[in-house]
Amino acid sequence: MYSRSRSPRGQLPDSYLAAIWRLPGSYLAATWQLFGGYLAAIWRLFGGYLAAIWRLFGGYLAAIWRLFGGYLAVIWRLFGGYLAAIWRLFGGYLAAIWQLFGGYLAAIWQLFGRYLAAIWPLFGRYLAAIWQLFGSYLAAIWQLPGGYLAAIWRLFGSCLAAVWQLSGSYLVLFHTSSISYEFYFFYSVAVLFRAVLFRSSSIPYQFYSVQFYSAQFYSVAVLFRAVLFRSSSIPCSSIP
Repeated sequence: MYSRSRSPRGQLPDSYLAAIWRLPGSYLAATWQLFGGYLAAIWRLFGGYLAAIWRLFGGYLAAIWRLFGGYLAVIWRLFGGYLAAIWRLFGGYLAAIWQLFGGYLAAIWQLFGRYLAAIWPLFGRYLAAIWQLFGSYLAAIWQLPGGYLAAIWRLFGSCLAAVWQLSGSYLVLFHTSSISYEFYFFYSVAVLFRAVLFRSSSIPYQFYSVQFYSAQFYSVAVLFRAVLFRSSSIPCSSIP
């Protein structure tokens, strides 16, 4: 059938060696093919489960997205409705408040106008009364300095006339006396100036009238003494 090749003593023939070599190779090939089949089956199974999970996740995700979009659309419409209702309500309240404010403003303006119309004639009357009172006070004040000025002018004229008459009397009386004319003239002017000063000061009337008449009496006494004693001299202690 087939020929056996003879091998050296203690060695197996080539056919046995080839058979032994092919046996683990065949087992290894069968094991590799089996592992590859199981691996391919596991990979296909994992891919199928992964694809199923991905499709399931995508479906759930799409459903959740559609549900969220629906809720969002409903909430947006509800918010828009509430916002529109609040805006209409606010506009109605604002219009009512504006109309009420306008009514109050018109009423206040009319009331202010009436009060102003009533106060204006009253103010005019008070102003006219104050103006008349001021005019009467001004006229009285104007007449008062005029009266004082006339009184001062009369007093000045009377004093000037008295000085003129006294100087004339001194000139007649002491024309031949030994006392100098200038001394009696200046002395008389000093006495009259003192009397006038007392009359224009704030000293009471009784006091300066007594001083005035006493000065006049003293000046007349000195003049008579000068007439009687023409050769005598007036002591300095007797001159005030």
